[in-house]
Amino acid sequence: QEEPKTTVPLAWSLDGRWLAFARLFVDGDVYVVGRDGGTPMAAGRGTTAHWHATEPRLVLAGSGHGGSSVLATFDVTTGAARTLLTAPPGSATSPPPWYFTARWHPNGALIAYVEGVPLVTQPVTTWTIRPDGTAATKVYEGLANDPEWSADGRKLYAFEWSTLSAREFRIVELLTGTRVARGCSHGPILADPCP
Repeated sequence: QEEPKTTVPLAWSLDGRWLAFARLFVDGDVYVVGRDGGTPMAAGRGTTAHWHATEPRLVLAGSGHGGSSVLATFDVTTGAARTLLTAPPGSATSPPPWYFTARWHPNGALIAYVEGVPLVTQPVTTWTIRPDGTAATKVYEGLANDPEWSADGRKLYAFEWSTLSAREFRIVELLTGTRVARGCSHGPILADPCP
């Protein structure tokens, strides 16, 4: 008998009415289901989903099964999906760029996302873009992943591995490039300096 397929990650809407999940090892698609169950709605391709703070909308990022990477939005109320960006497919010698870790700005006016090859040793680029797909702006290039907006939306933080040590990391404010904290991945969480 076949084992059940993994369905991760899970993301609850902030109002608790909707649950988004990505079927990573099945088809690479993101689905949305109401908190009381029912038939899941296909939201689009991706490996991550992040909810808008005040509306039932998702931003999706990542690669669907066998497909190129996408950055898209999905409106649960209308069922409308909008593709903001589609990366060209790669080849055996040149991997395609990925769009990953997309996050809504707290007021919904911008989306931050990361583009690149998601490996610790490969520099990636963090961008912002409007939800209509316009005004893409590069904000940071380095080893930063998983951007998160501050609650007031004035700052954008990320965890970044150091190019100097496989164990050293820092927290960076991406809009200014300011290093906020530094530490090592062993021992005390913010052991400074790294040996």
